[in-house]
Formats: sequence, C-alpha cells, structure tokens
Amino acid sequence: MPTASNLSETVKSKFLQLSGGTVTGAIAINRADGHIYKKDASGRLLLRGGTSTATDGASIYLTGKDYSSGASTFQVRCHDGTNDKSFIAKPDGTLTWGGNSVVCISSYQKGTNWYRKYSDGFIEQGGRVTETATNLADKLYTFSLTTAFTTTTYYCQAVFVQTKSTGNWGAGGPAIVTKNTATAVVCPDGINTSHPITGFDWYACGY
Repeated sequence: MPTASNLSETVKSKFLQLSGGTVTGAIAINRADGHIYKKDASGRLLLRGGTSTATDGASIYLTGKDYSSGASTFQVRCHDGTNDKSFIAKPDGTLTWGGNSVVCISSYQKGTNWYRKYSDGFIEQGGRVTETATNLADKLYTFSLTTAFTTTTYYCQAVFVQTKSTGNWGAGGPAIVTKNTATAVVCPDGINTSHPITGFDWYACGY
C-alpha cells in the first residue's frame, strides 16, 4: 500500500496535499466554472497571500483572461439572501458597486484652502485670500491655487469678503484676468479703499 512518504515527488505533485500540506505547483480546473467553497455556512473562506497569518503588504491577484469584455473584469459579489450586489473593476480603471459608478477622491484642507481630486482627473478647489482693500484696489493681484491644474482652461471665480454689511463695493467682485496652472490673477476694479473689504473668496474647477 503506497503512502505519502514513499511516493516520488513527481507522483505527489499530481495530487492536492491533505490539510497542513503544501502545494508546490499550480492548480488548474478544467471546466467552465471552477468552484472552491465551504460546505457549511459557519466561519469564512479566506484567500490570502503571504504567511499563514494575515500580514500587511501580502498580495493576491485575481485576474480574468481576455476572452470577452466580461471575462477581463474582477468581480466581488455580496449576497445576504435578499440583497445581491457586485463590486466590479475593469482594466480601464472603471469601478462600479451595485451598478453605480464608484468615484475615487483624494482631498486636502488646511485653514480656508481645500481641494478635491477625482479619479477621472477633475479637480475642484477653493480658498480665501486675506488682504486689505488698499492693497486690492484697482490693481492686478496674483494668488496661488491650492493645487495645480494641468491646463489653463479651468473655471475660476472670486467674490469680495466684507467685515460688515455696510458700504458700496462699486464692483460685483474681482474679475479673473489671467489663469496659469498654479496661479491666477484677479483685478478688483472699482473698489474703494474706505470700504470694509478684507479679501476675497475664490473657487476653481477643471482638469
């Protein structure tokens, strides 16, 4: 009767090891749908890269062969007996959850300045420039954007800030006259230095 100890390595490599054993080769399933599952509903089924314990930085890659547009996606399905949703990732970077697009955002905020960057490259940002009416009046004023755009075709708007509700500005707000990728130039035309202006708020969006 052959035992595991007296089988050759060539023979052993053709069979799955028992619990506690180590598989040294690839596992190929020759059928339309391959299944790895638990027979009971308790506990969890874990697919894990790295050591025998969960380790930060361990990686596991789930890939689909490019037979069709559907076969080249990575899909995680969640089902609780009533609700059934899938998280789907495609090679073009598109992410969907339950059929709805997932938008990845990185954000920043410090003081009055902030920005949000979206997964498609769109950026929106804003802030406040604190400045006296004397320094703003009838001159070009350059301020820095919180984060740089890739083009100068973004939208930008600014509005004056008052310390109180009295006074007549003489202008609806600073006009944006020049846009660079990292800076913008406003012209607060018509402002009177006696008005209680303490600066301006600005908002910009684009790519």
